[in-house]
Parts: sequence; structure tokens; C-alpha cells
Amino acid sequence: MPELPEVETIRKDLEGAIVGAIITDIWTDTPKMLSPSFKSVKAESVGKKIVAVKRRAKVLMIDLEGGKCLLIHLKLSGRILLRKPLTKEDIYTHIKIILKLKDGSPLEFRFCDLRKFGYVKLANDEELKKVREGLGPEPLDDLTLEYFQKTLAKSGKPVKTLLMDQEKFSGIGNIYANEAFFAAKVLPMRPAKSLSAEESEKLFNGVSKVIKEGLDNRGTTAKDDFYLDAFGRAGNNESNLKVYQKNGTDCLVCKGKIQRVNLGGRGTFFCPNCQH
Repeated sequence: MPELPEVETIRKDLEGAIVGAIITDIWTDTPKMLSPSFKSVKAESVGKKIVAVKRRAKVLMIDLEGGKCLLIHLKLSGRILLRKPLTKEDIYTHIKIILKLKDGSPLEFRFCDLRKFGYVKLANDEELKKVREGLGPEPLDDLTLEYFQKTLAKSGKPVKTLLMDQEKFSGIGNIYANEAFFAAKVLPMRPAKSLSAEESEKLFNGVSKVIKEGLDNRGTTAKDDFYLDAFGRAGNNESNLKVYQKNGTDCLVCKGKIQRVNLGGRGTFFCPNCQH
């Protein structure tokens, strides 16, 4: 699933390419991916200018003139690709938003999704406010050490499960959670409240570190990942991964073997020697 660094990379790509463009048409072969309905999304969007591209957590927000917004979530396997018309079809394309750029040239905004879990949702200001209020603070923005430590101290859940709860901490997914725990030398299956103040601070710093690396490297395209940026390019952060999908390989620090367990239904990777 694209996480904060991947979605922010896509947001920046879109911001530079489509702000000021006018939506001239929308096509889909999977109406269920648009809500409240394909008909309403099309009616409220066609003819409108894109005035901004924003993001909160893993949700893209395309602001339209007139006050409406298109919320886009890529979920597990979604991609957004910007293509010139008549370019070879991209696999798993289920939504196309046809744009007229400021110079008059056409462009296709293609939403590709193998599993069809992603969505485009038309939202007004009140609905947008609810979305924002339902998401926790995010790293490198409004997430503070004080909030981080207090939230961990109140929970008996496995700390990795808590860290990936988007209502508590937004934007952190499986890739960066695994890497943050390795950076902090903390086992991800420990009860959150068992972490000392020193350990929780190290984890807070570890989250910030790996998220920043992901942003600097335009995201992570791992071996089981569908992530590409808006121009179809892979991310450059895979070389920074220390444990994610490395089970059975040697730890880069102690040369012990990286292990994998399932935690909360997600693959969890760690070094049993380095992490405690």
C-alpha cells in the first residue's frame, strides 16, 4: 500500500502538472470506485478547474473551483498515472479523468487498481472536515513527541499495531513501521505501554527518520509493491530498507537472521538480536 512518502510524492507530481487544468470528461468501467455515484462525481467535476492538490495521511485531495473536492485513496494497489491521450493503455485502468491543461493540450489522469479497493469520492467542506478529524497527527507535521509518548503509554496493544492505526497516527504503513522499529531497536510486538520514555523517544525519532528518507527518495517500490509515481517511475528508497521483506537474510548490523511474523494481519520483520 502506498504510504505517506509515496502519496506525497504523487501529490507533488500532480501539483506541478495539473493545477489550473480543467476536467473535460470522466470515464470508468467500475462505477463502485466512485462515490456517492459515478453520475454525481461526473456532474460536479466536468467543466471545473483544479485549483489545488493536497494530502492528509494517505488521502489525496483535489480541490475544484466552486468548493468541492475529489478525495482519492489508493488503498492496497492503486496507482495514478498521467498520460497523453492515445498512449498505450496501462494495466488495471478503471477510471480516467480527462483534463485540458492551461496550454490547451489534453492529458489523461488514469487511476489503475488491480484489486479495485481504491476510490474517488466527491466531498464538500463538511465531509472533508470529517475526514481530517478522523485522522491522527502525522510525522514531520503535527505529530509531537508528547502526544506520541502519551498515546503509547495508554495502550496495551502491540506497539506496531498502534502505530499503524490511522486514527492515532496517520500516514504510517507497514513498510515504514517495520523500518522505524529497527531504527529504534524496539521489537514491534511489545505492548505499547511497555516502552520506556527513552524507547518511545527513539521510536518517535525512528519514524521521523524513515519517513524523511522515503520522501527524499520519492517513495519505496518494494518487490511486492505496485507503487509508481505519477509519471510511471519507481521509487528510489528500496536500497534504504533494513528489514522489510528481508526475512531469512543477514542483519546488516549483527549478521543474525531477519525474522518474519504476522502481527495484526501484516507481515512484520525484525532482528531478534538487535531489537528488544
